[in-house]
Amino acid sequence: MVLQSLTAFQRTVVMHLVQILLPRADNTGQPFGRDDFDRVKEDLASRFDGVTAYLRAPAEGQWQDGERSSKDDIVIIEVMVEDIDLPDWRKRRAELERRFVASGKRYDYEAVPPETYAAFRNAFVKGRFFNDQFRDRFGHRLIAEA
Repeated sequence: MVLQSLTAFQRTVVMHLVQILLPRADNTGQPFGRDDFDRVKEDLASRFDGVTAYLRAPAEGQWQDGERSSKDDIVIIEVMVEDIDLPDWRKRRAELERRFVASGKRYDYEAVPPETYAAFRNAFVKGRFFNDQFRDRFGHRLIAEA
């Protein structure tokens, strides 16, 4: 009896829930298309056993910074994984950040202090951080258009 319980315990697999939070619209208010989110779902479904997407009832995020608050409508896409492959998730995150940028335009910013760039990379709400800390503060040039 004890041996059977131990065997069942050994087969228990720990699963991790990975949530991907994506903005419903860019910083100009232009909504992303349904096909943008469908591509993310298809990519994840091809790599993992399943994917759940909450697209019809977007979540509302709210962030407080002193006296100021910001809101953002987001969709949530979830997958369950046994192991977290950090290099793979970092690549996925970088790709999603490229895909869900504010306007589709990419700029090269000049003379940004390393600590400001590090804070931007770690910011939970990158669009807000950009508007508060980058916009109109550093020289920049357009390097690509969507």
